[in-house]
Amino acid sequence: MQNILVPTDFSENAFNALKYTLELFKKTKCTFHLLHIDPIPPYSGAGTAVRSASRNFGDYVLKQSKKELQDRWRRLKNCH
Repeated sequence: MQNILVPTDFSENAFNALKYTLELFKKTKCTFHLLHIDPIPPYSGAGTAVRSASRNFGDYVLKQSKKELQDRWRRLKNCH
């Protein structure tokens, strides 16, 4: 069994690349792993308020990524 890593930024081009990848490997038993990297901008300062805000921002980015992933999953299921 193969493991296929598919990077994504949740753009339309990335979605089309994912559909292409699924089609390319449709006769192969494999596991697909989606990798989304959303760079978090660096912050200046090291105060407690900044660290707390950074943590909250990280939670927000993770929540948005999960939402985007669910949206792409629904779209993929509707394609097949």
